[in-house]
Amino acid sequence: VSFPPSTPQSKRETRLMNILHFISSNVWKSLFGKAADSLERSIDHADEFMIVDYEPITSTYVSVPADLGQLSADAYISGIIAGVLEGAGFTARVTAHSVAV
Repeated sequence: VSFPPSTPQSKRETRLMNILHFISSNVWKSLFGKAADSLERSIDHADEFMIVDYEPITSTYVSVPADLGQLSADAYISGIIAGVLEGAGFTARVTAHSVAV
């Protein structure tokens, strides 16, 4: 791979918190027009993090039929996050959770 002299060579992120911050701010803003509401570390598990969005666009514009009550349209966002992490070289289990506020 060669880079033009005026373009700095980009580096792959190797720290988990930095890539999660990048996802919750830059990626989120590119996809949904705003940064996520917060990035939080789990109290119960040190290796578990939560990207919080109080009004996810998938829940706003997608209605789930009554017979598919357990279906989470927000799981789509989990797939995007998993793809970004995988592409950046991070192995992770990504799930979606809905919490009433």
